[in-house]
Parts: sequence; structure tokens; C-alpha cells
Amino acid sequence: LLRYPAPVGEQSAEFTLTSAEAYKREIAPARTFGFMKDLKMLNELGLGSGGRLDNFILVGEDEVINTELRFPDEFVRHKILDIVGDLYLLGYPIRGKVTAHLTGHRDNIALLKQIVAG
Repeated sequence: LLRYPAPVGEQSAEFTLTSAEAYKREIAPARTFGFMKDLKMLNELGLGSGGRLDNFILVGEDEVINTELRFPDEFVRHKILDIVGDLYLLGYPIRGKVTAHLTGHRDNIALLKQIVAG
């Protein structure tokens, strides 16, 4: 689940990682996103340097500014991509179910640390 002000709103999704093809088709194309109001601050902090307008969804006060969404729920699909990518850092496969509610990279990394600690 993710929750942001409009136009993103609240989105939830479920994805079962059954094959690399399903991941490539349903999750991998989901782009990262950011808000126009945060752009200056991110640049000043040196964050978002890998972001380009062709691989980034820029969100204004009322609408997506720079692109058409690839999926109606692209924002939450990108959150799934983040979780899968962060869990991949473990270096070994995980069998189980992940449920995430309003999480981000910091939460994902905290989970990794708990898994490693046993």
C-alpha cells in the first residue's frame, strides 16, 4: 500500500513472483517518481542524479507532468520493484510472503538487517 496526495492517491497491489517473464512484464517497467515541489531540494542534496525525464515520473500538484503512465497503478508497482530489488541484496533467494504497508527503502533495509541477524 502507498498513500500520497493527489494525483497519486492511495494504491495497493499484489504480485506473485512466478517467473522472470511476469516480473519483466508487470513490475520492471514501473518507473520511479518524484514530486515537482521536492525537485529543488533533491537536487541540492545531490539525490536523484540518475533520474532523467525519460525514466522518471514527475508529479505536479494536480497531474503527472512529463509522461503517460505505463500502468494505472504504476506508482505502487514501482514500490514492489523497490522491495524486490532491496531483497535481492541478500544474495540468496527468499521463499515467503512480503506484505508492505506505507514502506520505503529504509524499511526494506531494516528488514534485510533483521533477516541477516537471524
